[in-house]
Amino acid sequence: MKAGPGPVNAPAVVAGTAVRRGDVIVADDGVLCVPLQEVPSVAAKAWSARRSSRSTSRRGASAVSRPNGVEVSACF
Repeated sequence: MKAGPGPVNAPAVVAGTAVRRGDVIVADDGVLCVPLQEVPSVAAKAWSARRSSRSTSRRGASAVSRPNGVEVSACF
């Protein structure tokens, strides 16, 4: 058991996932850690999936898209 707070701006492991300074954490039903160097790629793919999903749902169908080929860590 820890006796006090850990170091600031140091890497940490949360639920088996390494979290480093600058990583983007997204939380909703679960928690997603996007490594800093992957943020531009993940953001571009997310916007593309959102646009695709909106145009598909306008035609009466639903679509779920995931950014393929990008390694991100999820912990629940």
